Amino acid sequence: FPSHDIAKIIKAVATTFLNLVTLLPEYALVSTLGDTQVGSGVDMVAGARKVVRPEDYGAVGDGVTNDTAAVQAAIDDAKTRKLWVDFGSKTYLVDQLSITTDNFWFGTNAILKAVDGLNQDVARGLNVSNIWLEGIVFDGAKPSTTSRNAAFGQGLHLLKGSDVVIRHCKGLN
Repeated sequence: FPSHDIAKIIKAVATTFLNLVTLLPEYALVSTLGDTQVGSGVDMVAGARKVVRPEDYGAVGDGVTNDTAAVQAAIDDAKTRKLWVDFGSKTYLVDQLSITTDNFWFGTNAILKAVDGLNQDVARGLNVSNIWLEGIVFDGAKPSTTSRNAAFGQGLHLLKGSDVVIRHCKGLN
């Protein structure tokens, strides 16, 4: 091909790509779009939204401190503002978290771990829709000495949901 034809082809491909990017859904998966450091989020292309992190709301993420209030605040604010919650790769000690319609969470093997003695689910949603959970471990933290018949919650409990995506997640104990 002559060089002017190659330039036209490259321009056409670039234009097509940019048109596709602008068609991204309102909740574009931002984990692969760029920097997700605390407070920075992502707003690189039309349609992509910023993320929130539990640390922005006071969570420690050390697996020792009870981070329930901060994590739930991040979840609630993200829903209101149509953002993703980025749990990174930290461990958050929590009581039961509420999953509601339009919740989008992701992490890199992040762990949501039940506080000792929690007889509820780590995260629970009822009649929810438009949910995306990715890269999160839901750890019910059931003690190994507990009978298999003991009344303990589960890591993740979704009941009567629609449009739910769960990718690369694990449930423990």
